[in-house]
Amino acid sequence: MAIPKFYLENREGKTENIPIVLKYSFNGQRLEYFTQHKVDKKFYEKAYWKTQNGRAIKKKAPDSEFLNDSLNIIKEHVQNIEIIAKATGVPLTTDYFRKELNKRLKTKKKTEAEINADSCPLTFIKFFEDFIERSKTRVNNKGQLLSRSTPIKYTTVKNMLEEFEKERKKQIEFKDIDKRFYDELVTYMITKKKYSINTYGRAIKFIKTVLNAASELGLNTRMDYKTALKGVTEPSDSTYLTEAELVKMFEYDLSNNFRLERVRDLFLIGCWTGLRFSDFTTIQPGDINGDRIRVRTKKTNHKVIIPIHKTVREIFEKYHYELPSAISNQKFNKYISEVAELAEISEPFTKTITRAGKIETTTLPKYKFVTSHVARRSFATNAYKRKVEPLLIMAITGHKTETEFLKYLKVTEEEKAQMFQDAAKW
Repeated sequence: MAIPKFYLENREGKTENIPIVLKYSFNGQRLEYFTQHKVDKKFYEKAYWKTQNGRAIKKKAPDSEFLNDSLNIIKEHVQNIEIIAKATGVPLTTDYFRKELNKRLKTKKKTEAEINADSCPLTFIKFFEDFIERSKTRVNNKGQLLSRSTPIKYTTVKNMLEEFEKERKKQIEFKDIDKRFYDELVTYMITKKKYSINTYGRAIKFIKTVLNAASELGLNTRMDYKTALKGVTEPSDSTYLTEAELVKMFEYDLSNNFRLERVRDLFLIGCWTGLRFSDFTTIQPGDINGDRIRVRTKKTNHKVIIPIHKTVREIFEKYHYELPSAISNQKFNKYISEVAELAEISEPFTKTITRAGKIETTTLPKYKFVTSHVARRSFATNAYKRKVEPLLIMAITGHKTETEFLKYLKVTEEEKAQMFQDAAKW
């Protein structure tokens, strides 16, 4: 779905009280629609959609807040009209858009929800599909495009819901989504899909996000879901590598295996910087200044400044500050597990998970559980064990609350006892 944009009508020589026109391209067609608002040329922000706040009218303009809010409402109307048209099979034309916009903007007789309800009934799955499509061009509250993985995650949930529809032999409609629906869906995910608690809890979270979007557009008027749908979680058993294991991995000779050597080196950078996979695999020479790495993280747009550990410095110098090209996360995880096995990081590790309503316990050599994300977890845990203040670690990892940060730490019970003993000097 394209982004509706606003322009000033082209009136030669005129600089005051110029009509604001909506322009929207779709299916090879172009809609131009007078918004019923006017503004002086000096108050119009050119190419406003490229800026972070995305507001067409400058703040210093009279009634700027009202004008920007009105234009944003019109933009939402356009997107809403397209959602309903696609979901109900109505051909999109400029005349259709104009008619629907007039209905919404030039009458006060019906609410937005009533107008949407009149247009045609819309199933939850149809709206879910369009939500996924729009997520490819949607921006977050910081003005950034959503991650490319976002549509993939939502598509997985949508596909599961379609299977659930076939199982129950009934379409999912907004009016059906209540506590009874939730119980039926959770039973299906546990007994049929064999989901773990965290997997089905994450699915519920995504479903609620889509329902929130539908409610904001006036397409869903049943609010039972807000209390009925509960996203549950359980603590995950995840490992980390101790500093001794990181040294062991660094000192293992991989000079005859570039495939594994480059993955090992990138992984160790992650272990000593706390950066995510998408960030520690893309560090550029310009990000390095003296004894600090300065980057803006891709996921959160969070600016971090990280001291360079001696291991990281050695790796930078080894590659003349031009790190090896990144590979896919899937291949990276496969290769780093191989490295961990070669480095004999093989003490038993036990992982417990609730799946299909039953507790499953698996004990395997530690290297089986080493992935790219273990790097970031190792950084946080090792720094914590060194008694670095949590707030200082969080400044680098980007955790917003200490509660969430503490969940991230993977100190074993034995290590906690030792830390206590060291601190208490018993």
